[in-house]
Amino acid sequence: MPIDHALIEEIDKKQLKILEDPNYYLVRKSRIQSHQENPIAIFSWWIEHPNERMEFLIHKPGTKEHRQLFKIAKEGVKKIEEAWAYLLEEPNYLTLSVAGNLAFKVEPFKNKIPYRTSRVSLNLEEYCPPNYEKVRDLLSKTFNNINQGELHPVEKAAMAHLYTAAIQPFNDGNKRVGRLLQNRILHDADYLPVLQPAGERAVYIDLLEQGCVGWRDNDLKKQRPFFDYIGGKVNTTLDEVLGDLHEVEVKYTNHNNHH
Repeated sequence: MPIDHALIEEIDKKQLKILEDPNYYLVRKSRIQSHQENPIAIFSWWIEHPNERMEFLIHKPGTKEHRQLFKIAKEGVKKIEEAWAYLLEEPNYLTLSVAGNLAFKVEPFKNKIPYRTSRVSLNLEEYCPPNYEKVRDLLSKTFNNINQGELHPVEKAAMAHLYTAAIQPFNDGNKRVGRLLQNRILHDADYLPVLQPAGERAVYIDLLEQGCVGWRDNDLKKQRPFFDYIGGKVNTTLDEVLGDLHEVEVKYTNHNNHH
């Protein structure tokens, strides 16, 4: 089991609580998801463009530079949102053809040819992606393992994310495709998509590099921190659906007001 057992157990207990009263929690889930969908796409784009994000934050709103960066980001976010809409319409989505279409939708100019035909570097100290001649076979095996495996849905989602990034089957947009596949798996299992703030990029990249090395070495121990990171994100969204943090806050405030 790639994700910490105690974390999976906590996730399952919360999911069971939600399923006991789906009508009540569906309202909260829908409300939270409606607030998350656009930020998920925005963060997914910003995570891959840290320099542009910093420039955007530095320049004052209304300046020429700020407007230009906003336009670029808006176009990138729109492509991710369109890719997500496409993915939701595909019943059998863990396939090479769908993954290739996703890559084209998020980066149409760089992924005119669906799968890369040259070596690439992720600029990571300890990891280099596999030879381009192996990427189709490796990705196909990953999808087969996810489809046929007995793993928990959250583990399957994290696996799709990490292994797509590790294989680097496309010229660009690999992590974005990985996150899209991850969120579709979560969606099908009645979990909310993972909201991954752009400010966590440094932590995310460190965990991703460690996970990629673990994938290369077939070492689950090295992959676990990344799996736990994604599992923790799912666990947090379950807290939001259950509303326990809000309820505790209200009760604490009311208690103090009466004393």
